[in-house]
Amino acid sequence: MHGFVKTTAFMVTFTVGSGAIGLCALCNDLLLYHHNQRGLALLEQNNDSLRSLNKVHDALLVRIESDPNMIRRIAPAVLGIKPEDPNAYYPSAGSRELAAAEQTLSRHNQSRRSIPVLPAWLVRVSEPRRRTALFLAGGVLVLVSFACFGLIKSEPGQAQGGRK
Repeated sequence: MHGFVKTTAFMVTFTVGSGAIGLCALCNDLLLYHHNQRGLALLEQNNDSLRSLNKVHDALLVRIESDPNMIRRIAPAVLGIKPEDPNAYYPSAGSRELAAAEQTLSRHNQSRRSIPVLPAWLVRVSEPRRRTALFLAGGVLVLVSFACFGLIKSEPGQAQGGRK
C-alpha cells in the first residue's frame, strides 16, 4: 500500500511540474496560435460581409436591368441631388437620425461577431515574471518528485531480484 501511495504522489508531482515547464516553453507558440485564430476570425467576417455586399449589389443590378427607370428613381437618393420629378419626395435624414442608425447597426454587428479572445490564464502566464516563477516552481516540483518519491528502496530482508 505504501508503494502505491508513493507512486501516485510521484506521478502527480512529476506531471504537474513537467506540465508547468512545458507550458512555459510553449507559451510563445500558444500566443501566436491565439493571435492567428483571432486574425482568421476577422478575415472570415470581412469575407462574409463582402459576400453579402456582393449579393446586394447583384440583386440591385438585376433590378436595374429589369427596370430602366429605376436608375432615375434611385439616383437622387444615392447621389444626393434634387429629384427631377417635382412630385417626388425624398426624405433627408438629419445627423441625429444617422447617428442613431449607426449606433444600432454597430451594436448589431458587435453582437454578431464572436472574435476569439486570449484566455486570461495565457495572458497571465505570458508575463515574464510569472513565466519565470512558473518555470522555477515546475522545476522544483520535478526535483521534489524525484528526491522524495523517486526510488522505492527494497526492504533490508529482501535481496535483489526478489530472491532470498
